[in-house]
Amino acid sequence: MDRLTPRLPAGPRSEPREDPDGDAAAYAAGGSSAAARRHRARVTVHAPTAAVPERINPAVGTVEPVDAETCGLDTGADSLDSLGFDFTVTEPVSLVAHLREPAARHARSEEGSSPAASSR
Repeated sequence: MDRLTPRLPAGPRSEPREDPDGDAAAYAAGGSSAAARRHRARVTVHAPTAAVPERINPAVGTVEPVDAETCGLDTGADSLDSLGFDFTVTEPVSLVAHLREPAARHARSEEGSSPAASSR
């Protein structure tokens, strides 16, 4: 280490830019969160805005308040099973159709079930 000579930067330095929307961290998280995911969606989560980050990492999506009991989530996912709250799909419409089939499949799987049948 005693024989190393530090190199000084060559050329002009870049000028700092203003933070987008005043919050560079939120801008970076929002820009990268859903972009790398297979499926992108906007959903209305039926939970208060403050509760969602406890279950959803900021890298997963951007949470925006709607009212005291709901919030919007712009997100992307490789799987649609990770939310853990009730939600309403806002867009895309194709996601609604995609969710209907597994919902119907789950409902059909319970049709033959009864408390008496499950205790046998």
